[in-house]
This record gives sequence, C-alpha cells and structure tokens, in this order.
Amino acid sequence: MPRQRLINCDFFGVSGFTKNLSNKAKLLYFFFLANADDKGFVGNGLDIAENLDQCEQDFENVLFQYKYVDALKELVDKRLAYEFSDKVGNKTYLIRHWFLHNKNQKFLTTNFISYLAKVELVNNEYYLKEEKENPLKEKENKKTKEIKPNETNEKEETSWEEIMDNLKQNPQDAEKQLNDPFYNCFNNDQQEEQKEDDDKLPF
Repeated sequence: MPRQRLINCDFFGVSGFTKNLSNKAKLLYFFFLANADDKGFVGNGLDIAENLDQCEQDFENVLFQYKYVDALKELVDKRLAYEFSDKVGNKTYLIRHWFLHNKNQKFLTTNFISYLAKVELVNNEYYLKEEKENPLKEKENKKTKEIKPNETNEKEETSWEEIMDNLKQNPQDAEKQLNDPFYNCFNNDQQEEQKEDDDKLPF
C-alpha cells in the first residue's frame, strides 16, 4: 500500500466543508485520508478519534468539550464517510470522496471486500447501493417511470380510424356495429342533442 497520499485542494475550498463541519471533524478527515487503504477504507477510525481525545485530556484542554468521537459521528452524519460494522462491533469507515483525492487504478486492493460490495463508484464518489441519492438508482427509476405521452393517443386514434375504414369498405357490417355499446352510447348522445334542437323550434 502506498504511503503517500494526494488531496484535492478544490474539495476543501467548498463551503460544505469549510462552514458546515466543526474544526475537529475537519482535522479528523485529514487523519482519515492519511490512514485509508487504496480504496478509501479506514479500519482504525475509532482508534484515531479516541487517541485524539486522549491527547486533548493529556494537555488538559478543558475548553473543548466536543470530542473527536463526536466528530467521527459528524463525518458520518454529513455523509463524508460511511460506517460499517462487523458481527463483533468493530467499525470500519469509508471515505466517500476518496477518488476525488487519489487516482483510481485497477490494481488497487482492499481487505474490506464485503463492505466494498455494498457500494458503487459513480463519478469518483462512493454511494451505497440502496441509497436514495444514488445517481444510478435515480436513472433506473426514471427509465421505469418514463411514459410516452403520445403513445396511448396514437393507438386510440389508429384503432378508431381502422373501425371507420372497415365500415366504409364493408357496409354490411354497419348493422352489427349498431349493437355495439360504444356505438349506441355515441348514437344516443346524438339523438338527445337533436331532440333538444327540435324542442327549440317555433313549430
């Protein structure tokens, strides 16, 4: 695993990082970048946070009651990192924007294969496969919800034209159409309109 890491300076310049995170969460994020594996997983994230808290106590910095363990939860809540737990409660964290900082190469590996199977990489950002904000999932939903507005009308118009052409070509079938409920409904409406017009006549 390479011991040198890159950071994307533009990522840290956005207001979402500079204004919406506490300073401890920002510092913890940099420790995550330094300790992540080639795929962005941090297996010792809780240990890092607890060690930083211990450092605060050693220096008797009582002015800051906000702990790094709280900052760890903040990174997860703000969706800068994903948290995974195994059966015995060991926690692993995944830096969501890892490949915005470091180049994605095919030979890169990770020990957290089971967790890697739960996410997918979209535009160099990790997304949980069941996440609502997943762009791939949104595209699939849009495809299933796509409706062609003219498709139904064209079919209805075509079927009606076929009926009219059939009547013109086969006049002997006209009597059969008179027994059709749709035709009778249409015909009754015309008769009622004609009767109303007749009632309006002066004679």
